[in-house]
Amino acid sequence: MKQHLSTISVAMLAAMAALQAHAAVPSVDDIVGNYVQCDSLLQQDETSGEVYSQFNKCTDLTVAKVEGADDKVTVSGFWRGLRGDRYTLTADFDDFNGAISMPAGTVIWKDNRYDNEGELIASVPVKAYAMESSDDTGWQVSSRPIIFSYDQSTGRYTNRGYIAITTLVNDETTGEQTEGIMEYLYNVTFVPANGMVTNSNYRVESDGTITQYGEESRACYVDEKTGEILNLLYTDQYHTGPLMNFSIKGNSFILPAAPIAALTDATYSYKVLAGVNIDPDTKRPWLTPTKEISGEIVEDAATGMKSVSFSPSAIYAVAVAVDDATGSYYFDISDNSPVYEIVESLELKYTPVDVAASVGDAMASDAVKEVATVEYYDLYGRKLPAAADVKGVVIKRITYTDGSVETVKEIN
Repeated sequence: MKQHLSTISVAMLAAMAALQAHAAVPSVDDIVGNYVQCDSLLQQDETSGEVYSQFNKCTDLTVAKVEGADDKVTVSGFWRGLRGDRYTLTADFDDFNGAISMPAGTVIWKDNRYDNEGELIASVPVKAYAMESSDDTGWQVSSRPIIFSYDQSTGRYTNRGYIAITTLVNDETTGEQTEGIMEYLYNVTFVPANGMVTNSNYRVESDGTITQYGEESRACYVDEKTGEILNLLYTDQYHTGPLMNFSIKGNSFILPAAPIAALTDATYSYKVLAGVNIDPDTKRPWLTPTKEISGEIVEDAATGMKSVSFSPSAIYAVAVAVDDATGSYYFDISDNSPVYEIVESLELKYTPVDVAASVGDAMASDAVKEVATVEYYDLYGRKLPAAADVKGVVIKRITYTDGSVETVKEIN
């Protein structure tokens, strides 16, 4: 009898553990909101030869729930067309493990093709496939779904391996159209956004006239512990952004001059973002002595949110040169370097990762302390009458009867 009870107890404990693990998986309501999609590149360490994966270009995307369905979500912005057009895909959500998946051959968008007279001649689908590798065939397009696995410790989604973006191309042998791979994406990761960036750019033409590009805004991710910021600026017509490093000294948020995109130009290798002063008359930029971009951090005591207004900057075309004395490489940037755009204003608002705790943490805290008041703010620090007034990510400020205050990020 004792043995029988012991067996039952073990079975019950195993079942409870399984339920607890399952309970930690988010619901479809928990995962909606803003993310930063980061595609990776394989890099090799020059000293050790070790190959590792590193985030490369970034885009902002939004995950939303399909009304009336607990197993479907829409993903907007996963892959951008020309001019940065966003496309919305419907994906499956697995409430057992939190995974997001897309069927093989998911149509991202349809590419309209025109003849020399500008007449529409075809609408060609652009599709996404997972890739599989074997010793016999190498990498091949797969018929299995594209699966983004959920990491409970970070709230991130990652597809391990390659995703192929395909379109119809002309076969050089037969002249017929076949499905060909136009782009590979590697280790695509969705990082929950904890900030927003707004910038205003312009360009000074050769004749001195000003071309305004208007205001842009996008979700970003800021990690004070690692000193990394994802998706600070759009760097090209596809609306992709870079991974950049920063430092905080006192109340100053400092971005050193750094490459934000690679170039294939015969003369110039990179786009580099650098700090400038702007001539009030001509609106032309002049590099500052340090070439850094900086701004004072202002923290909202109520929400824990931080905001930064940065000094002016500009995007330069820069070549890589070699120092004759040391043999080391450096960016050959000067006031004579070509300028793509001048970033007249750059505003950043973010909630630090350690402040933006999980909703689960807040619920655990609620269980032992009595809530006095609850207030909601959007990602710009504006107070909301209620959480329902904003779809996506809101900042929830909880004040308890013992006087303590807790700030959490909540998905609405």
